[in-house]
Amino acid sequence: MIISRRPCALLEREEKEPCRIDPERCMRCNRCLKMGCPAIVKTDAAPFIDASQCVGCGLCVAICPHGVIEMEGKD
Repeated sequence: MIISRRPCALLEREEKEPCRIDPERCMRCNRCLKMGCPAIVKTDAAPFIDASQCVGCGLCVAICPHGVIEMEGKD
């Protein structure tokens, strides 16, 4: 059971784009995995962000030391 003081971020989403990791540029330092986001999944290659779970908060973008995580809608 989870008791929260705010609505679930997955249910109360704003219209933000999910983040994505560029697997070609990822250095596999796994710093993004250490932040505990349920949307970031470890794979055999680079970590992967599950778009159905990502709320687009951008915390992983800020924490990546190599700048390989970005918001999906940005060019």
